[in-house]
Amino acid sequence: MELSPDTIRHLRDEAYATLCRHSLTEALENLAQQKANIESTRPPFALLASRQTRVAFSQSLSAVQISESALQVRLAEVAQIERLLQASLRPALHAFLYACDPTYRSFPEILRILRDWEIAFQSLPDLRVAFARDARNARQQCGHSAPARRDREPLLVLRDSALRLEKPLDALDRASLQLAALLPAGAEAEIRLPATPAFRYANWVGLLLTLPLERFVAELHEAESAVRQFQSANAADVETYLSESRAACDRFEQGFLEHYWAQLRAHAQAHYVEECDVDDVIRTLSQNYIESDLARRKRELPSADPFLGER
Repeated sequence: MELSPDTIRHLRDEAYATLCRHSLTEALENLAQQKANIESTRPPFALLASRQTRVAFSQSLSAVQISESALQVRLAEVAQIERLLQASLRPALHAFLYACDPTYRSFPEILRILRDWEIAFQSLPDLRVAFARDARNARQQCGHSAPARRDREPLLVLRDSALRLEKPLDALDRASLQLAALLPAGAEAEIRLPATPAFRYANWVGLLLTLPLERFVAELHEAESAVRQFQSANAADVETYLSESRAACDRFEQGFLEHYWAQLRAHAQAHYVEECDVDDVIRTLSQNYIESDLARRKRELPSADPFLGER
């Protein structure tokens, strides 16, 4: 897949605009030095200097200031051209990289995985509350019975709660595995998911039937406490954690695009430009971008007078 002709044209024009900006900046630096040199010749006592000296100083300084103002106007014009070019190039390069580069295409997928993880995590609070409640009920209703006489009904309810709790945990684990497979090199430290809570209690509930009374009560109390403590201590940090990972993903995506763009800029400046007069280049670019953008904005303005009906 190759870049479109429009994108190549924009890259060429961006290269011309960059060279114009460098030329104007260099000219401004030279003028600043000339201005400093002229300022150094200012008569120390203007009233005592000859009229010819004062006029010569004033004219020299004025000429430099006029040239400086003209260059600054042209530099601002080039800056506007570059902004318009970048507004066209950025989405074009994004679409190109998304279509042809698997690494770049992974960034939106990483954001989707982060969203999926967050959605799965959001279902946990109610499920944790239900599990903790059912663990307490099982402890209260069965905590005085020997294994042989232990009522199974509260434990069946608890096992059902444990199974419902494990479904979003499975989704969290899948998201973590998918993320690990997609992360580009060097991103592991910044794009991360919180650890999946270790709330796998479905098989554990079946073992409770055979535990001695003291161990039975202790196990239920420990499970209930673990779920409640996680809910109060860890859940509040998850959104911050995910926000930082999303921001890091955006940075990696923008960095990838900017690196590719920098390579294209270097290639364009080496192969797409020819020696031209700066004023001619700025005039042409201004017509193609600034004036064209103004014309487009005028076309987008409502043609009818919105206050016509109120007269």
